[in-house]
Amino acid sequence: MTLLLDMGLDPYQTWLSLVQRKFDAAMATYLIVQHQKKPGGRVHIPEEPCASQV
Repeated sequence: MTLLLDMGLDPYQTWLSLVQRKFDAAMATYLIVQHQKKPGGRVHIPEEPCASQV
């Protein structure tokens, strides 16, 4: 959760997303971080958000 807080996500909102099984940005980020914790689970998370290509 500390990493998510460092990334600017609200811990309470993340918890709500997980409890309510809402697949939003908070839950997606949490799942990516959990995947990274597994051996061999590498996903690059950029330090700055990518610019929208609209």
